[in-house]
Amino acid sequence: MNETDLEKLDGITNGTAAANKALVVDASKDIGTLGTVTASAVVVETISSSDSTSVFFNDGITLSGPIKSDASSQINIDDALDVEGAITSGAITSSGSITAGSSFIIGSADINETDLEKLDGITDGTAAANKALVADGNIDVDGVRNLTATGTVQAATITATGTLNADIIDAQVFQTSDSSAIQINEGINVSGAIVGASTANISGDLVIGGAANIAGNLTVSGTTTYVDTTNVTVADPLLILSKTNSGGSDVDAGIMVERGSAGNNAVFYFNEGDDKWKAVLSTSGHDATAITDSSTATVVANIEGDSATITTITTNEIVSSDSSFVNVNDGLNVDGNIQTTSGNITAGGSFIIGSADMNETDLEKLDGITDGTAAGNKALVVDANKDIGTIRNITSNGTIEFGSLSDGSITATAFVDEDDMSSNSATLIPTQQSVKAYVDSEVGGLSSVLKVFGDDSTTMEVALGSEALQVSGGNSISTTTSSTQTLTVALDEAINVNSITSLDSTEVEILNIRTDTLVAHDSSQITIRDALRVTGTITGTVTSAQYADLAEIFATDDLTLEPGDVVCFTGNKKVSMCNKDAHHSVAGVVSTEPGFLLNEGATGVKLAMTGRVPCKVQGIVEAGDLLVSAGNGRARSESNPSVGTVIGKAVEDHNSTDNGVIDIMVNMM
Repeated sequence: MNETDLEKLDGITNGTAAANKALVVDASKDIGTLGTVTASAVVVETISSSDSTSVFFNDGITLSGPIKSDASSQINIDDALDVEGAITSGAITSSGSITAGSSFIIGSADINETDLEKLDGITDGTAAANKALVADGNIDVDGVRNLTATGTVQAATITATGTLNADIIDAQVFQTSDSSAIQINEGINVSGAIVGASTANISGDLVIGGAANIAGNLTVSGTTTYVDTTNVTVADPLLILSKTNSGGSDVDAGIMVERGSAGNNAVFYFNEGDDKWKAVLSTSGHDATAITDSSTATVVANIEGDSATITTITTNEIVSSDSSFVNVNDGLNVDGNIQTTSGNITAGGSFIIGSADMNETDLEKLDGITDGTAAGNKALVVDANKDIGTIRNITSNGTIEFGSLSDGSITATAFVDEDDMSSNSATLIPTQQSVKAYVDSEVGGLSSVLKVFGDDSTTMEVALGSEALQVSGGNSISTTTSSTQTLTVALDEAINVNSITSLDSTEVEILNIRTDTLVAHDSSQITIRDALRVTGTITGTVTSAQYADLAEIFATDDLTLEPGDVVCFTGNKKVSMCNKDAHHSVAGVVSTEPGFLLNEGATGVKLAMTGRVPCKVQGIVEAGDLLVSAGNGRARSESNPSVGTVIGKAVEDHNSTDNGVIDIMVNMM
């Protein structure tokens, strides 16, 4: 530090700049009276004028940060703002003009002078060269010359003074500005329908030099449509005629061929009145709604199908398309002969010739006949010798004449009336008179005594013609005779016997027994192997049954019930399967094989009322548990049942959570 250096520190006033003196800020870190300050960068918080006038920057200002107003209001630039680089900001408000040397860039949009010229000087609603189109207040644009679009142009009305070129035009109305014709130089491709507002009047011909492709519907409202072409191709499988006949009126429709001579048109049509297809010659014209048949036309064709109704067929041959039978569903009327060269004639009904009706049963009598041999249910046909064999019985109301009769071993040649049978022939058949005469003669020579032997080996003789043989009854046996030479031996109502024993050690069958007491011959029990039905009262000192429950038959509509099912009363004295838990109307269990049955002869199920019986159960059950209904025709254990729900007690365990069957003691309470 020399004197010159120290002079820069001597006599400094804080906050005031002095020539050749160091700068020292005051207590507020301010410094004033500076002249020009040159720096590569100056960082300040505030730049203000000492006299409240503007702060002038003679040269440009380069800022690395934003320009902000200390009052949070807008920053006003009174004169022009010349910016060489880009301005990045929010809203910019200018009372004058904003001039850019290059473009206005907003996002990816770069608007230059050429772009803005297209917006400069536009008159709304009027087309101008090299200017954007802006519609007026009615959304109209006038003065457009040629409009070309690669896409779709949609408008209520398009008015053009020149040529309108477009691949696709979507419009409701086409009209010219001068009411002249609309000229279409090339083809029209229409995807929908072409519809006129009223009537489309074409004074001349409509000529389309190229193809007319119509993807939608083509509606022709005129009366006649002519197609002057060599070929007409229709892609749809069906051609609809008389489409407007939605009301089902009687209108004939079909195809007519005008043959050039009056009254001789050929028509293939559907006759609505007859409900038939017809091929005819007709006097009717093409505008007729009802065809007048002059005569039928001839159709040459192969006819296939399951059913065909044809009035007349003239053909050399009818052949099935699949080599199967040709079926004729109704009657076949043939004026000539029916001939088959190699096949068979099969009829589902009958062969009728005149009044003869030969059905299958009749023809079976002719099928499989062997000439000269009789067969069951077959007609008799003699062989070449006029013989027929194996006939069994012949019944005739008239006279049968024969040369001889033979059964294979005996041959009869004639009938003979010979009382004494003196010829003793092996081939003659005697008459009834001769047989009687011969028998009477022989009987007259027999003994006149009839010998009768009794069971006691004694013998008695009865003189025939003078004595009568008497048959007398014994104990419990009575005899009667009648004028018809009938002897009746009958048993009395009461028969006293010591024993009845079969002669061959088999059972003795007795249909009815009426007795006071039945006693076993060996003092053991009397066994009845089948059911015992007693119409009276069974009284005894001891009664033993094989099965252990008392049951009664109750009516039911439930046909699914089976032994072991728990049932409930359903009203009308009927029962059905119990499908409720702990039901108060539980009736009991369907018996498997009751020891005692009440109401026998009634229709229904055997309901066990008391005693031991197998029962269907559900869940764990221990012997001694009270049981109630569990639904689905089963019972379950219940520790605290309500009165009226108990079926009985279990007499054995059921140790599974699955369903099962155990014996229970029925005791309803």
